[in-house]
Amino acid sequence: MDRERDLSHSNEINRQFKFELAYFKKHLLFIFLKILMTSRFCIGVQEIFLFTLSSLITFSTNINSSNAQQAPAYPQDPGPNFIRPEFDNQDSTPNTSPKANPTQSTVNPRSTRPQSIPATTAISKEVWELSGMPISGTPIPKLQVFDQAMVRFMKERNIKSATLAVMKDGRLLLAHGYGYSDPNQKTVTAPDTLMRIASVSKPITAAAVKQLIRQGKIRLDTKVFPLLGITPLGGSIADSRLNEITVQHLLEHRGGWDRGVAFDPMFRSVQIANALGKSSPASCPDVISYMMSQPLQYAPGKVEAYSNFGYCILGRVIEKVTGQSYESYIQKSLLAPLGINDIAVGYTLPQKRHPKEVGWYIDEENGSSVFDGQTVPYPDGAFYLEAMDAHGGLISSSISLVKFGQAYWISGEPRNAGESAGWTFFGSLPGTWSMLHQRPDGLNIAVLFNQRRDTNHPSGEEYGKIQDVMNTAADSLKY
Repeated sequence: MDRERDLSHSNEINRQFKFELAYFKKHLLFIFLKILMTSRFCIGVQEIFLFTLSSLITFSTNINSSNAQQAPAYPQDPGPNFIRPEFDNQDSTPNTSPKANPTQSTVNPRSTRPQSIPATTAISKEVWELSGMPISGTPIPKLQVFDQAMVRFMKERNIKSATLAVMKDGRLLLAHGYGYSDPNQKTVTAPDTLMRIASVSKPITAAAVKQLIRQGKIRLDTKVFPLLGITPLGGSIADSRLNEITVQHLLEHRGGWDRGVAFDPMFRSVQIANALGKSSPASCPDVISYMMSQPLQYAPGKVEAYSNFGYCILGRVIEKVTGQSYESYIQKSLLAPLGINDIAVGYTLPQKRHPKEVGWYIDEENGSSVFDGQTVPYPDGAFYLEAMDAHGGLISSSISLVKFGQAYWISGEPRNAGESAGWTFFGSLPGTWSMLHQRPDGLNIAVLFNQRRDTNHPSGEEYGKIQDVMNTAADSLKY
């Protein structure tokens, strides 16, 4: 198993209405009753009417009581407080997409909003079960097909914790947590639980870079190494072609590195720190300094080869031109305007993680800690997440990912009203599998798992089938 692999490519009944209708009927009934009681109808008619009314009220009360005592396995009614997030789209520029390959979707684009799928309520922590799997969030009977698909997918792979969010045209339709967020399996995963998103960090980095391009602070043809001014290991660069690498090359994975031919430096933290004479783990600038002493595999712009390292460099470009940390810039300038406040750079060590972050990332292998060389579970110290910030180090909720996917295409371009496209981006690290899927019909789907492989699927690649599973669920709905 290649540990360096990081795969990427690109109610419900409206109870408010029924409540208001019932309220109107009740008052109409009592108005009629008042007229009746003050009129000159015979006493017998009045008594018959009153007896009938009393019977109806009693019958209705008994039904409600019975329903309360025999709650259905799948809860039926989430309540009336719908939310409809709004996002400000920015002016678009010509598309220079990073190589998160757009999918050739089999669904037909639809221009109308779903008529039978309402928006979900504000995020709820209600807990219920489906086929023995604990689920948290507002139950949406008309969207139960998504829950059934998730539970089936997780049980087949023994996945312990997951979240799912579904958005349509800016309306959050569903946000659910599945399984348990702690190793003791006491705490049900909440809908807004944070998890590592691995390479789904890259579309966020691409959006930040293209925002700076629109602002005129950098250009696609800006040469990145002269801009950064980082001193290479040994004092001189090993390949003069490094100075020809541009922002566009990095966005498109055409910088000239090929981890399949050479190696992925983002997973060689200890070796690089040792080469620099520094304490491990190596920071991203350390990795850049080291790689400047290594040759390229190709001329910049000639060959597309997926590169985590290229996006590590883009993170430093953002820092150089803004004077802010990568995390600070994306949070304040890119995400806050979208109402997103829970995307951040994650921490390697469990004791430093965010209080809302899932409590365990599961992988069957152990590795040597980049901090002290001790044997640790692979997700808990065998690689240095903080140095991966711009290419794979972010944590997020699935809710925030669909919000981002509503405002920006996976290519990093602003998403304008009326545009239709299909994009998919996967993220994969030991203990993490993530997906952001933008369908041509306007649905955005985000899925986060706390593992990427299991005994029956040791390669992890089979986890990518979650895209087909979610598409099948979505295609079964009536719009």
